[in-house]
Amino acid sequence: MVGDSAGLVDPITGEGLYYSLRSAELCAESLLADDPALYATQLEEEILSELKIAARVSQRFYTGQVFGESVLERMISLTQQNENIRELMSDLFAGIQSYQGCARVSCASFPP
Repeated sequence: MVGDSAGLVDPITGEGLYYSLRSAELCAESLLADDPALYATQLEEEILSELKIAARVSQRFYTGQVFGESVLERMISLTQQNENIRELMSDLFAGIQSYQGCARVSCASFPP
């Protein structure tokens, strides 16, 4: 299964368009290579690993606190105030930025 039928939706952002399109590409590539099993491997490495990270942190994202504010409110505030954070959030939604590298990139976005 690919896309929405495979449940490839980010539990933090609720977005699934990127994952739908990318999983379709991976499936097509594996079929064209005459290796259908390759799809499962690539899906795990590229998409499911990211969604698993998001699933692990989603509860903290929506219910956690940072500096006396909810994580969600703090992220909205930071996104409004900082162009680098806006770009990072945009890249997350577009599938350009992975969750695996997000912490490193977000720390580099703040002034020293």
